[in-house]
Order: sequence, then C-alpha cells, then structure tokens
Amino acid sequence: MRKNLLLMFAICLFFSGTFEARAQAGPPPKVLSIFREEIKAGRGGAHARVEVGYVRALRKAKWPVYSLAMTPAVGGTDAWFMSAYDSLAAMDQDRKNMDQNAQLNADFERLDALDAEFRTGQRSIICSLNEALSWGPNFDVSQMRYFSVNTVRVRPG
Repeated sequence: MRKNLLLMFAICLFFSGTFEARAQAGPPPKVLSIFREEIKAGRGGAHARVEVGYVRALRKAKWPVYSLAMTPAVGGTDAWFMSAYDSLAAMDQDRKNMDQNAQLNADFERLDALDAEFRTGQRSIICSLNEALSWGPNFDVSQMRYFSVNTVRVRPG
C-alpha cells in the first residue's frame, strides 16, 4: 500500500467564487472543510452537470460561504469541495444555518439523490491549521491554478 499519494488537482468551474475574499493575499484559513467524492469512471461529465445544481441552489439561497471545487488533472476520479472558515465555531454555525434553511435542504436532498448515481464513495474531512507546521505565510488563492495534495495515512500498529 502506498503511504504517500500525490495528486495534482485542477480547479473546476463548478463554483464561480473562490474562498472568501478575505483569504486572497492573506493568511490561510484556520479551518478547512473538505467533502471528497469518489466518482465512477467515465461519469465525470454527468457528475459535473449535477454539481451545477448545488451551485444554483446556494446562489438562490444567497449563501454567504463560498466553496472551491477541484478534480484531478492526472489520475483518480475524485472531486473535492472545500469551504474555509475562521474557526470551528464559524463552521458549526454555517452548518446550523444550513439545517434551518428548509428550501436549501429540499434542493440538496433532490440533488443528492441524483448525484448518488455517479459516486462510489464519499468522505468528509475537517482540517485545522497548525501555523508552526505551515509553510509559506500569505498566498492569493485567486492566482492559483493547480494544487499539490499529499495524503498520508497512518495505520495503527
């Protein structure tokens, strides 16, 4: 089994925004929420069309939190959807607000049923910034076109 998995991701045009404007040319976000979907081979295009529905639902609700969508430029069939927050409390509040929005929940349930046809798995990941281990101070996400993501999995024992 590989312990290191190097993926190059290209930014998808699913979401029109990037991370909140405050993240541009400033410090990285303190909390990053990542929703990772494993897409069936050959179903990426159809999956992308369904994902546009999520964007429309969020726009219709005038949702204040922006997301960034990414798919691999080489290898793999993942789709990652990331949202940045100032704190875990801010992320929790965003999720509570989403739970209280009946129309948005109805739209998401309908889209989830359609999207399930294209997924083989999914995973939620919450990342917290450790500034002592961080490399590089400020960056401008709007100027980035590719990301390199290293995933390290450590098994007990």
